[in-house]
Amino acid sequence: MSKLTRVSLILVGLLMFSATSTLAQPTNLNEKASQLLAKQQYSDALPLFEQLVKQDGPRLDLLLGLSESLMGVGQVGKAFELSERLVALYPDRGEAFAERAELLALLRRPQDAVTELDRAIELQPLEPYHRIARGYTYADLGRMPSAHEDFSKAVELKPDLAIGYAGRAYINSQLGEFEQAWKDVGVALDLSPDLVPALHTRADLFAREEQFEKSLADYTRAIALSPTNVYLHSGRSAVNAALGRYDEALADDNEAVRLAPDQSLFYSGRADLYERMEKAEQARSDHDRAVELAPTSADAHLWRGGYLLRNGHSKEALEDYQQAIRLEPALAEAYLGRGQARLSLNQSEMALVDFERAIELTPNFLYTYVAKANTLASLTRFDEGLTTLNAVLKLAPNYAPGHLSRGYILEATDQLNEARAAFQAALEFAVDSAQRREAREALTALNAQGMSTQP
Repeated sequence: MSKLTRVSLILVGLLMFSATSTLAQPTNLNEKASQLLAKQQYSDALPLFEQLVKQDGPRLDLLLGLSESLMGVGQVGKAFELSERLVALYPDRGEAFAERAELLALLRRPQDAVTELDRAIELQPLEPYHRIARGYTYADLGRMPSAHEDFSKAVELKPDLAIGYAGRAYINSQLGEFEQAWKDVGVALDLSPDLVPALHTRADLFAREEQFEKSLADYTRAIALSPTNVYLHSGRSAVNAALGRYDEALADDNEAVRLAPDQSLFYSGRADLYERMEKAEQARSDHDRAVELAPTSADAHLWRGGYLLRNGHSKEALEDYQQAIRLEPALAEAYLGRGQARLSLNQSEMALVDFERAIELTPNFLYTYVAKANTLASLTRFDEGLTTLNAVLKLAPNYAPGHLSRGYILEATDQLNEARAAFQAALEFAVDSAQRREAREALTALNAQGMSTQP
């Protein structure tokens, strides 16, 4: 499940509970339980909801509160059993199906969750929270256009629904529609300045633009509001690492691992940081732990493969990439990694096959074209390399790595003026300091070469 999906679905569940609980006249105890749940004080809310259900019977709002409390304290199995009871008692209420959908999503059954949310929307077509929940679930399935449609419908139904704009901002950022993402996250935070998913998305947007201090401020504010949100700690770690503040980054990664000791993702993240800190032993240990915790996770093998490849262990990396492909045969990143491992083992023709397969699986996976072109160039098949780069630059005219690779091939074939123009385009379109540095160095070397050839 993606980093925003889980916490956002929980928030949607709490909002749905709040909306439903207003249907009944609350007792003082009900009011206290509701306030505790809203503050995510689940262990305190749970016994109160248990008492209320015994006292007042299986009322919809009380069962929803009990279910949310059970989820909050980690009793997902009991919450799922309760959701079955909810649906049986209230087959005509969308909230019951939406609650079961939340449980199914947390149990990593997103497609089943969509089915439940379809039913909820059928029963209550004007309820925006069902659209929000389905939007985040679609996002978890990678169905971003469908998610976008649901978030847009939600804000159409309720124009002041901050989480609807926050959700659409997240989807727009994933789709590369950054201008619209900024607009939506701005609306969300104007409506609800302390909305954690909106702060999280804005932090990510700031980081993408290398406005790291602003990103850090948003992450820190969000963590103050939701200190047990493991994904916020992981995100802030990445920003501190980008700023070279490795001790602060490590503190956040350690907290992420403490909060979620059985989730491989956070060991992989800490491993990447250890690698940047040149702590090879700790990095390898964390990657191994990630694979141990999730041996059927293609991502865990993918990340360890990348670490092994970067550190000269090409044969071991090849094994990890091959395992990732066995686990997820349509994972384009695994074919890219296996191709790079094969290339480092002088298996260039086999590497080309992997790069072509990655392109076939994900035509907009831009770096794969560059990898293929560079491999073709290493085999002195320069024309084919340029044709490949022309294809990627047709897809993305502002893709700096494509221009950079094109410049190298043009330089290798003594087309120096064209190479200079390609390097200049790479410099113009570079999106980070590493790309800008490489483009400048390529231009400097090319200009020096031109001066050395003058009489």
